[in-house]
Amino acid sequence: MSSFAYRRIIQSSAVYGAGIVAARFASFALLPVYTRYLATSDYGTLELLDTTLFVVGLLLGGRFADALYYHYSLAESAAQKRRVLSTVTLGAWLIGMGGAACGWLLAPFISRLVFQDPSYARYFQVVFLSFGLGIPVEVGFARLRAMDRPVLYVTASLARLCLTLALTIYLVVFLGMKVDGVLYSNLTATVLLAGALTAASVWSSGIGFCAAVFLKTLRFAVPLGIAGIGLFLIHFGDRFFLQRYASLGEIGIYALAYKLGMLVSQIQLAFGTYWGAQGYQILRSPEGPRVFARVNTYLMAAVVWGGLAIVSFTPPVVALMAAPPYAAAVQYVPWIVLAYVLRVEADYFRFTLYLDAATGTDAALVWVAAAVCTLGYAFLIPSFKLWGAVASTLAAFVVLTAGARWVSVRRRPFPLENSRLIHLVLTAVPLAALSLWIQPAKSWQSWATAVMITLAFPLLLLISGFVGPDEKAALTSLLQEVRRKFGTDPARGSLS
Repeated sequence: MSSFAYRRIIQSSAVYGAGIVAARFASFALLPVYTRYLATSDYGTLELLDTTLFVVGLLLGGRFADALYYHYSLAESAAQKRRVLSTVTLGAWLIGMGGAACGWLLAPFISRLVFQDPSYARYFQVVFLSFGLGIPVEVGFARLRAMDRPVLYVTASLARLCLTLALTIYLVVFLGMKVDGVLYSNLTATVLLAGALTAASVWSSGIGFCAAVFLKTLRFAVPLGIAGIGLFLIHFGDRFFLQRYASLGEIGIYALAYKLGMLVSQIQLAFGTYWGAQGYQILRSPEGPRVFARVNTYLMAAVVWGGLAIVSFTPPVVALMAAPPYAAAVQYVPWIVLAYVLRVEADYFRFTLYLDAATGTDAALVWVAAAVCTLGYAFLIPSFKLWGAVASTLAAFVVLTAGARWVSVRRRPFPLENSRLIHLVLTAVPLAALSLWIQPAKSWQSWATAVMITLAFPLLLLISGFVGPDEKAALTSLLQEVRRKFGTDPARGSLS
């Protein structure tokens, strides 16, 4: 595979990453609106609505949009690709409207189940309507990813964010609609985007529906939704146990540590947005096995570096932005980071199961890990509280990584650059231990230490022979291209 192809992976992942960062900033921008204009009970209501919708969405919608990539990659002709796109687009409306209708009718029952009060049914009706329209939106975004249009994807995502942000501020701040304002702003943005993305799909692919393709897509997607529920238990199941055995203060400390540790998954999210759509064609190519090994090495290098940065910067960040009682969160962050670094590796190997449409096997692997995690929560949290939750999460991802790698190698024995992966670990672990051991007394010293340890990682990889000659040449070429692009190449004579 040429260096250009690797560069394409990096560039597209960077574009998707920019969209993800923008989404995080939008969430941050809405935080003052939520905390100033919504009562804590309103905020709690929205949290329960979101959690309920997440679980029900996995059951009703599966991960229907993700199934598009597999079938689109198998299509050999332009006509077949158009048929897949059209079928999945119309299928998304079929599933979405069916799910919305079921949710609308069951809203009083769900309201009693979640809130012990039927008066919240109207909220659930709006939420389920947004959910139903959200499936065509996700398929529309999946279409852009399948066609490798990252800039258009991010542009549409930002348009949705800006519209939602503007409507939320208008309805909540100026009209005082509170929970209704949040729900209706999301519904309005979803309606407009569903219409725009569907119109774009119909314009380019036409209107057509193939029942066989639709049923195959469902068979691929449903196990992914079941696996998603298992991952939900791993991520958030500990809260149900902690609320019984830990104080609210301890849970708050754990929530902060978890949010910091999970930041490492944002690197995977940027990469996965590209790889989840384009990886099928790349890995089915003649050079697929070699690419699988090399991309795995690069991904883990980026994730390990990001994890090391999080571990190094957590002490000064917590000291700067949080009250003194939250300082205890620092001790849990490295282990949560380790758990989610393993999760990245597990997800990378799980993708090989998608190549064979073995999503049922994937769901089984996730639920084995979820069972291990739940047992850990049940037996460890009562005695060890926060450490029991951390240990259970780490154990779950160890099991998931080991299982995914074992199944993947048996199905597709792609070669791996194991020595280089070990090299990464042997370089990162001492640096992480050093960052935990050094506890400067002054704030500026803590920040300086974090910067030096973070920068030391790529420097040590360079001088220790991790980077090969071909990679050094590619890096040199990339730097020269950047210099030319920004007008700093001496050959151009001046800045432009």
